[in-house]
Amino acid sequence: MRLAIVGDIHANAGALRGALAQIDRQGCDQLILIGDLLTYGVDVEETLELVATRISRGRAMLLRGNHDALYDDLLAGQKTGYFSRLPDWIRDSVEWTQARLSPALWSQLRFHDEVVQQNLLLSHANPFGAGRWDYLNTEEEHLAAVAALQERGFQAGVFGHTHRVKCFQYIRDQSGFFTAASGDLDPKKHYVFNAGSIGQPRDRADPNPYVLWFTDTATPGGWQFSYQRYSYDVDAYLAGIRGSGLAPGSKDKICDFILSPS
Repeated sequence: MRLAIVGDIHANAGALRGALAQIDRQGCDQLILIGDLLTYGVDVEETLELVATRISRGRAMLLRGNHDALYDDLLAGQKTGYFSRLPDWIRDSVEWTQARLSPALWSQLRFHDEVVQQNLLLSHANPFGAGRWDYLNTEEEHLAAVAALQERGFQAGVFGHTHRVKCFQYIRDQSGFFTAASGDLDPKKHYVFNAGSIGQPRDRADPNPYVLWFTDTATPGGWQFSYQRYSYDVDAYLAGIRGSGLAPGSKDKICDFILSPS
């Protein structure tokens, strides 16, 4: 079994095409899209068509993110408290996106709250259950995630949501973040992996994103992981943002995340 995992897309069709090209070259048994298809980027229709096409071919699963749940509500005529609490620039992006969102195309997408592959749990944000959008940033938050994974019988969890690639491991009251482009899972440890975001990475100076791969090794740990970077036309993405009808402040904020990720 070989899994290809794509982090938050956020209407960046160029980044999505780049990820799919890497996946097509290498091949996978299942493609898992971490969710958050829209907001920030401006390639609304193309992003949804690319995702819908992959799902229609089979062997691709789409996880529901907080932004996906938001558009579910908006298309149903509901502006929730979550929407009203968004910063002005994000609310501007959401409203711009909604005006260009085809309900018919959106309805073709089948979202899942979680995907299970052997001893791996995959969801958009965390292992705490549907509708929980708690962020995993600190060590304490990762320890809470490990505890939930242990309680549910999983060795590792794979998430997105924070837009930051992270690897965390735990064994016998010892824990910590680690940096590795690839490796084998140790059966004595529990892990939390973050796939980051292909559409709006926020964790490094290089805006080129990763595809996260998991390969079943038939060893005691069961899996080998690998973050594989690829490139796409970032300048074209930025030009699309600047040429859109978003407010000037919204354009600046979105472009800044690509140019100067925090």
